[in-house]
Amino acid sequence: MVNNKVTQIIAANPKACYRTLYNMLDSAGLADYEPLLAAARPNCGYSCDGDDGPDPDTGITGCPVSGRCEP
Repeated sequence: MVNNKVTQIIAANPKACYRTLYNMLDSAGLADYEPLLAAARPNCGYSCDGDDGPDPDTGITGCPVSGRCEP
């Protein structure tokens, strides 16, 4: 049941970055969501804030999922 709720939250937020989803799932009080979150956002390199410059593969500065710098 928890996995279903995690999957629903991730699917409902297709452009949310890893950090945003992590905070949403944590705030919802769900447990054991890290593996599903990691599988949903495999390109997350924790460079969401853009301080590392553009991604060498995509050319995007910040989050490769949302396409913007995340807090």
